[in-house]
Amino acid sequence: MELENQILNVEQIKELRELGFDVNKHASVEINTTINKKQYVVSSSFVQLYPEFGDDNVIERYSTMTIGDIISVLPVIIKEEYFLSVNSEYCTYSMIEGLDTIFYTWEKEPINNLFKTLVWCIKNKYITL
Repeated sequence: MELENQILNVEQIKELRELGFDVNKHASVEINTTINKKQYVVSSSFVQLYPEFGDDNVIERYSTMTIGDIISVLPVIIKEEYFLSVNSEYCTYSMIEGLDTIFYTWEKEPINNLFKTLVWCIKNKYITL
């Protein structure tokens, strides 16, 4: 799976921030764009090991969330009866017994499903900001 399919992009980060979500609090990686337009993911330990990827060549930097970061933020249960289900094709909140579903999204990339689920949870106040 390509890196861009495992992290939120700049537009998604902006949308979360507009909703009042603190991306920096939950982000585990940073994307840095260098003078020659190359992008790479860094963490503090990465920069310590490879200082040539430090601040000198960076022209743009933003914190972003991975698939795992989003999963760790999403509530497993909402309304005491709807459970989160995530796989490579969809995300849903539905009852274990019965066919009642209150949220469903299906996208080609799992990161987009998780993003839509996160936005839905924020808008419906299932995540405290």
